[in-house]
Amino acid sequence: MTNLSKHSEQAWTLIGNIDRHTLPKIWADLNKLPNNDLVVDLSQVDRVDGAGLAGLVRLKMNAELQNIQLSFTHAPIQLLHLAELSNVDTMLSPA
Repeated sequence: MTNLSKHSEQAWTLIGNIDRHTLPKIWADLNKLPNNDLVVDLSQVDRVDGAGLAGLVRLKMNAELQNIQLSFTHAPIQLLHLAELSNVDTMLSPA
């Protein structure tokens, strides 16, 4: 099961898997959040695949288009390696 846990209006933790099966729920959950700067902690992500990485990158790009600062923290090593191989590792760096 994948979900978002709220710490404050700007701080959230993503829990579970990020893959093609969970992306629709993640997108729906994130789209319900306030349109302000956000920090998403990825330390409790269990598994991520290429579709999950692409979804995170797209979320970040969409946020930037809306002048929203979206930062990811504590990305798991698997995600960092996948991002590096895909040459998008800077998109997962905290602001």
